[in-house]
Amino acid sequence: MIIWVNFKVFKIIQYTIKLVFIFSVLSVINSCAYFKLKTLDGYEYNNNDIYTLLSKEYKEFARSELYEMHDELDANYFAFKALIVKNENKIYLENPNDWNIPSHILAETKTYYKKINQTIKENIEKYPTQVALMISGYDCWLEQLEENWQIEDIKKCKLKFLNNYNEIIKLVSNTSKSVSKEKVSSDKAKKDKTSKEKFKITVFFNYDKFNLSNNELIKLNEVIVAANKLKDQSITIIGHTDTKGSDNYNLILSNKRANFIKKYLQSKNIINKIITKGLGEKSPLIDTGDNKLEEKNRRAQIIFN
Repeated sequence: MIIWVNFKVFKIIQYTIKLVFIFSVLSVINSCAYFKLKTLDGYEYNNNDIYTLLSKEYKEFARSELYEMHDELDANYFAFKALIVKNENKIYLENPNDWNIPSHILAETKTYYKKINQTIKENIEKYPTQVALMISGYDCWLEQLEENWQIEDIKKCKLKFLNNYNEIIKLVSNTSKSVSKEKVSSDKAKKDKTSKEKFKITVFFNYDKFNLSNNELIKLNEVIVAANKLKDQSITIIGHTDTKGSDNYNLILSNKRANFIKKYLQSKNIINKIITKGLGEKSPLIDTGDNKLEEKNRRAQIIFN
């Protein structure tokens, strides 16, 4: 009888020691989480970089776990993650393989783990707010799935990371479309500018000649290429001369120069409307005075309208 009583007393003492030990461990953990949160509360969270934003998210999650859910272990863990992110600028997305996730949803968590990691790599600096909310929401989702009894909290955490993941995808898509439109507009502007610059060409004539030398005829190839692309545009050809000779003679010569180019283009099957003008010596490129030879003034301008 005495032995039996002593044995019962021993078991009670043993059980009591275990309870005291467990309580002591939990108290230490609780204390660790508390002091980590106090440290985090001393930080400034004024910056909008990804590390500051994510640290703040982890801090608030740890506070909720400690004071609302009374989950000292997870509170301590996520307070620790908040410190790591803030102090070391390191991000560790929770791996579902490290959590006791229900088998029916494990594959889904792994799929999103890969997608989120890829999203982080590509958009961490572009959309820091959405990335921070996505990461903290995903980590919260895994933690709640492991506990697997707070259905509303599981849904809330999943919705948080999914909404921000989808928001990032949307922002990336809109940015890509915008960049594409800008590129198209830029290319069109460059093309239009090039067209305007390219399709105003000047050719030069030898003294008292209305036909072009072979070197100058080559320039008309550009006009032919342009005309085939811009068949809806008309072409104006303006002939000029230098001041050597009479005004009347030079007016006739300038018209001959313009008409020579017109006939040449038509012989190349150019169907654009072609207008010719002769200005004689009235619009020189270089002012020389009367009865002077000047090769720069013996010219014709070809302009697309």
